[in-house]
Amino acid sequence: AHRLWAHKSYKAKWPLRLILVAFNTLAFQDSAIDWSRDHRMHHKYSETDADPHNAT
Repeated sequence: AHRLWAHKSYKAKWPLRLILVAFNTLAFQDSAIDWSRDHRMHHKYSETDADPHNAT
């Protein structure tokens, strides 16, 4: 799911996409859209104040 939603590194058919969305929801990591947005921001602004996962 990580590479599909956050990095768009492959294309998946709808049945697999639905399964991955369901698993992402069950993992309680927000919606796939929110998680992907935050992950892309994390890579773009890593180690800065704009990084949503910045430890400082």
